[in-house]
Amino acid sequence: MAKYDIIVVGGGPAGAGTALRASMLGLKTLLIERGRWPGDKNVSFDGMFKSFGEKLYPGIGDLVPKEKLIWNINNYVVAYEYCLLKRGGYVKFQALQLDEPNTPHPHQMYICLRNQWDKWFAGLAEKEGVELMNSTLVVDVLRDSAGAVKGVITDKGEKLEAPIT
Repeated sequence: MAKYDIIVVGGGPAGAGTALRASMLGLKTLLIERGRWPGDKNVSFDGMFKSFGEKLYPGIGDLVPKEKLIWNINNYVVAYEYCLLKRGGYVKFQALQLDEPNTPHPHQMYICLRNQWDKWFAGLAEKEGVELMNSTLVVDVLRDSAGAVKGVITDKGEKLEAPIT
């Protein structure tokens, strides 16, 4: 049975970011992705705030594949507005605003198609020591005698163990 310090399921931005950070902290890390590569099945787009990326992986701003970006947004105010559809109309509300229009240090955000971004970001995690297992579906969890999760079982019958899963 293969053993790791941490197993992360899902190679999207959150999974790859978690695996990247865990590996940088010295943990033997496995990242499991059901697609042929991270982002293989994704047709949406996503972004990363440069300020967050720099905290996660110092220097990431110089590594982002800028030729693949849809937008490289600079100097803007971060605000999230949502619309909830309801019978007969909608309700619109502002959920979060991180700064004001005259913020002295405006944000920068990279926005890219997920099928390109996820593959690149997981590749960055691999360079930092993360083991990436593609084309693998987690079908069940392994439990210890107390019922706590101690690993996963894949569609190939592999049993992978880690105290953090």
